[in-house]
Amino acid sequence: ISEHGYTPGTKELKFEIKTAPVSVSKKLGSNEPLKVLYIERVRTANGKPIIYVEDYIRYTDGMLEDYEKNLDMALLKFLEAYNPISFSNCSIHSVISNKKLMDKLSLTEEKALLLLEQIHYSSKGDPVFYSDSFFLTGEIEFNLIRRHND
Repeated sequence: ISEHGYTPGTKELKFEIKTAPVSVSKKLGSNEPLKVLYIERVRTANGKPIIYVEDYIRYTDGMLEDYEKNLDMALLKFLEAYNPISFSNCSIHSVISNKKLMDKLSLTEEKALLLLEQIHYSSKGDPVFYSDSFFLTGEIEFNLIRRHND
């Protein structure tokens, strides 16, 4: 957000310990439902909602209380104390906003959004957390570099 010239912010932050949906547990490498730290938030640019994020982090004892004490810390920085993230695998999809997304992003009509589905891994290749991020496309630009092996 700041790289695009905006002042970043967060609103509607919610977090709790819960059981992840089976689909998310599978993405985190488990056939059994996992206990996760669930974080839901709206990211803003100059006070305007532009990204809605849901994170599912494999839970470790004390993580909820530690997160509550470090709300201003970047999530990847926070996770360094538990299981540092080495890389992520991201799938990008276009979606149309539903009622929930319209409410979260303060939309008055349906809009096309970019959905980034990401699995974040430790240096050992273990999945640490999964996230869904819904971006308003008019405010943020994405650039990809594709390398080709000969």
